[in-house]
Amino acid sequence: MRILLSYYSRKGYTERLARTIERELESRGHRIEVETIIPIGMASNWFILMSQCMPGVPHLLFSCFIKRTNRYHQPEAAIEPPRHLDVSSYDRVIIGGPKWVRLAFPVARYIKSIEGLRGKKVAGFTTFCGPPLTNFEVYAYFMPFNHIVRESGGEVIAQLGISSAYTDILLLPKPWFKMLARTIFQKRLSDFTLDSEWGRQQTEWFCDLIEREEVSTRELLIP
Repeated sequence: MRILLSYYSRKGYTERLARTIERELESRGHRIEVETIIPIGMASNWFILMSQCMPGVPHLLFSCFIKRTNRYHQPEAAIEPPRHLDVSSYDRVIIGGPKWVRLAFPVARYIKSIEGLRGKKVAGFTTFCGPPLTNFEVYAYFMPFNHIVRESGGEVIAQLGISSAYTDILLLPKPWFKMLARTIFQKRLSDFTLDSEWGRQQTEWFCDLIEREEVSTRELLIP
């Protein structure tokens, strides 16, 4: 298959996951073309980014833990024009980015910017500091991702969430996420990273789903 793999990475963790996916799919005989999503004039300071995320947090928490809804506001950020603007010639489109409370702003703009997504099979991947908590880490990223892709006419066929075990948000330090991993899963935070056996298995399963012609919504992390 001819596959477009597009990603945005702020600190390099999502890029590492993207390159791992690229190598895995190439080893299976697929032709991969890579698109780097490049933001324009976006603040890099964690405090500014966090302040831009905060207005939608109450609604996000409500939708995660009380009633699932995709109606909360998704911020976007300006990006450089994609090199592969029309994706209609690809058999699959894979899009990834870090989780910033929700879908990363440049990724949201990218999905809305590309053309030819209607009828296309789309896969999404993300990295976040904590363990893969379905009710927050995974849901908060993939619900807006799924919504925007489907609004553009695409079909979500695979989702992957891997821990980076990294955060520069001082309000949510890494020890907090380590405690969550121990308390909820009785595992170390490192057991959910790309270098772990779990991470390798999840990445391979993600690529398995990408290769399949039919995927049940029950096989997705978030339908």
